[in-house]
Amino acid sequence: MPRALAFLLAIALPAIASAQPPPRDTPSVKPATGTGVVKGRVVDGQSGVGIARARVRIGWMGPGGPIAPVSTDESGGFVVSGLPAGSFALNVDKSTYLSTRFPEGGETLRSSFRPLTLTGGQILENVVVPMYHGGIIAGHVVDGHGDPVDYAQVQALKMPKSGRGKPQQNASTQTNDIGEFRLARLDRGKYVVMVMPRRDNMVEQPGTAFSANVEPQPLPTFYPAALSLDEAQPVAIDRGTTAANVDIALVDGTPATVSGVVVDAAGQPVTRGGSVSVRPILKDLPQNGFGGFGGGIKSDGTFTLRLAPGEYQLDARAAQAQQAPGGVNGPYLNGPYPPNIEQFGSVRMNVSADMSGVTLQLGPGARVTGRFVFDGSAAPPQAPPGGGTSPVFSSPDGVTCRMGRMQLNADWTFSADGLFGACLARFLGGYGQWAFKAILYDGKELTDQTLTFASGQRMKDVVVLFTDKRTELNLHVVDDHGNATREYVALAFPTDKSKWIDPNAGYGSRYIRTFVVPLVRVDAAAASRPGLTAERPGASRGRDTIGGLPAGEYFVIAVDDLESEAARDPETFEQLSRAATRVTIADGEPADVNLRRVTLGRR
Repeated sequence: MPRALAFLLAIALPAIASAQPPPRDTPSVKPATGTGVVKGRVVDGQSGVGIARARVRIGWMGPGGPIAPVSTDESGGFVVSGLPAGSFALNVDKSTYLSTRFPEGGETLRSSFRPLTLTGGQILENVVVPMYHGGIIAGHVVDGHGDPVDYAQVQALKMPKSGRGKPQQNASTQTNDIGEFRLARLDRGKYVVMVMPRRDNMVEQPGTAFSANVEPQPLPTFYPAALSLDEAQPVAIDRGTTAANVDIALVDGTPATVSGVVVDAAGQPVTRGGSVSVRPILKDLPQNGFGGFGGGIKSDGTFTLRLAPGEYQLDARAAQAQQAPGGVNGPYLNGPYPPNIEQFGSVRMNVSADMSGVTLQLGPGARVTGRFVFDGSAAPPQAPPGGGTSPVFSSPDGVTCRMGRMQLNADWTFSADGLFGACLARFLGGYGQWAFKAILYDGKELTDQTLTFASGQRMKDVVVLFTDKRTELNLHVVDDHGNATREYVALAFPTDKSKWIDPNAGYGSRYIRTFVVPLVRVDAAAASRPGLTAERPGASRGRDTIGGLPAGEYFVIAVDDLESEAARDPETFEQLSRAATRVTIADGEPADVNLRRVTLGRR
């Protein structure tokens, strides 16, 4: 039976990819062919001059294999022929330019996915694809005396359009030998610029000693001379524009002396193979974008640091374990002590004055054991040959969790060794028809919780639960006149407000989903092709379905359109919840919801 084309776009949802290995022999897929033609030019968006040797890629949205890309000629012209009827994504790439798609996507969900459409045998001519150079932020970095600061790390952090939420790292560079920097390839938006000064001689190295003279030290500083994100002055950038003279004066602070010792699991000083690293903690910023510094410890296990005022995390490690209590095969949390396993220790502190007696105790990290359980009507899948390494825990910010080693066995039992720090409990993946459902321990659900693992900790009988009973939310939407429509964006989000902010924005929330119906046109002649039907924007074609949400109670609403960032904004959820419909979703029980489209317009 032919099926209509539809787009199910998961916003802030982790991709559920099969963890099973691919088959040995992948059947060949014949490229999609037809008689349609697209002719056009790729030009510089500011000068209008044709761009030679740009790469034009046609992404076919129907059945069949990929369509080979073409390059523009010396005048920027291109011709793509042999195209089937249907919808396409046309993308263009060229070095020094921002990647471009045609038609250009807007800032709302519906406008972001406007395809290029062809009827059978259509020749589409005079397509003009403008490309733009990215915006540029350029300036100088100076210290408290006005002298240039060389080799400092400079970052451009893009602010959410709403002005709320955590900024995202977009570009980074270093100042040169005279303190100049240039952040390039920036898309339009507002950016805060931050400088992380180079950290020289902050760790007292073995065989050396700090000078008795304590001089002021530059602190992480936002443009123009601010110590916090709230006080930073954003820089507005458009494509192809340059914001010059963005000069940043670093703020100085008097460093404090922090000293301590690194000890092993038995409390004895680590005398060989140990090191200490220091990472600044920056409020409301992505922590994985800012590097730390460190060095080796002394022969007696002690260390001394010079740190400017601020919050830091100190991490210690030893490449190999020293003799464990009771010998290498002695007790290790009711199990054997792994020989020569890397050990870690950590402490977080606020530094404002000299500190001594800091102790970093090393250990082999936590050990978690358990099993994968498949709860459903189908036969459980076979474990991947040779086991697998799909992690049950991940880092919520890219740096605070040491994930250790994961081993999945043929009987679906697993072990994870060496876990340390703040780790997020979430399984990313699935096994064919089996979707991840929950992580359970001691009768409680751990899914999406951040757990702090310490040396010597052990968790047994952890259950990673999968189900073949997917949730299904069927949408029936009408417009202001009561007529069925597909010109809408549906948003489902939980009634539990604690789930509106995801603990790991990098992977996205499992509980928030949008459904977007694209503008798709397929001619009647193409309707005989498997998988295609004649369709026009707004036509009703059966069910629009959101599948795979965790079971629970949700707000569901259909709107005329929604800005992309708003689909992740808790304040938007608060406003939309007042006009939304409450729906309870259960595993294996399809739920139908009737919605009247709400007109928001583009904001």
